[in-house]
Amino acid sequence: TRLCESRNLKLLNAVVMNKKALSEFRKGVPLKEAVRFTEAPTEIFQHAIRRAKGEMQIALSNIYLLQSYDQADKEILEEIEKLAVAIKALYPATISESQS
Repeated sequence: TRLCESRNLKLLNAVVMNKKALSEFRKGVPLKEAVRFTEAPTEIFQHAIRRAKGEMQIALSNIYLLQSYDQADKEILEEIEKLAVAIKALYPATISESQS
């Protein structure tokens, strides 16, 4: 099966509801690539950044309760910072390119 996981049903639904995306999917394009022809990538992006913000707010509110600190946690925070910088830098450029 090309679906792999049940969580991909939402993506499949988005592809089926879009003629271009469905056409690409039927040609053998993987689901995660076919979904790019729909509005789903915008929804996925927005949901992910909102979820990430919420999780970081939880981390911030609990940092004062920590009994010890782990170097691995610091490294993860540095990775998160790099990801945020990369996303922020790419965001306006990506939007400008897609509107051209």
